[in-house]
Amino acid sequence: MSQKDKQYTQKEKEQFLGQYKIFMPQNLACEEHYDMIIIHPTEADNDKEKVYECLDELKKLEYKDKTPIKVTILENFALHIGSMLERVDLAVRYCSVILIYLTENYSNNEYEQKFFTETALMDAIKNKRSSVVPLYAKELNKKTLPSYLLSLVEMNCNDEYFKTKLINLATKFHQDRKKREEDLHCRRLDWAVEYHEKH
Repeated sequence: MSQKDKQYTQKEKEQFLGQYKIFMPQNLACEEHYDMIIIHPTEADNDKEKVYECLDELKKLEYKDKTPIKVTILENFALHIGSMLERVDLAVRYCSVILIYLTENYSNNEYEQKFFTETALMDAIKNKRSSVVPLYAKELNKKTLPSYLLSLVEMNCNDEYFKTKLINLATKFHQDRKKREEDLHCRRLDWAVEYHEKH
């Protein structure tokens, strides 16, 4: 049995979640599954209102039977770099889509946080455990949000109406996804070199 398929007992779940409970909202129980989770990784950010604005927009989406999608937000997600991978792993286990909020103005002492955050999330994508959508502060508002839902077409969703709606929202972003991925790869190489030089 693989780690991914392992069935945890309630006690094991509570012990596992207990390591991270200070980062989790009370309603994010370990056994509960969300359709989407927005990760807001910085402790303080001037654009926090934009994140909540987008959260409100996402809550307006619903399934064909009028059931609203389940979406929540994790704040202050990257306070400790050392356990970033474990916390991302916890999130992707119980959610189909991760939306991560990234500012464009990281200071020098925050670049490491950005490097580890995106590395962990790319690992999640590679292992097909969850679809990950980057939200960039400079361009993020409720009008541009649909164009940033790039991975929703791959989400594990059985409701065709909902999936089609999300595919339509994501179309614009997909048109230049390849270029964005190439740009991200170049930036990630730059971060890796910078990290190596500073250590």
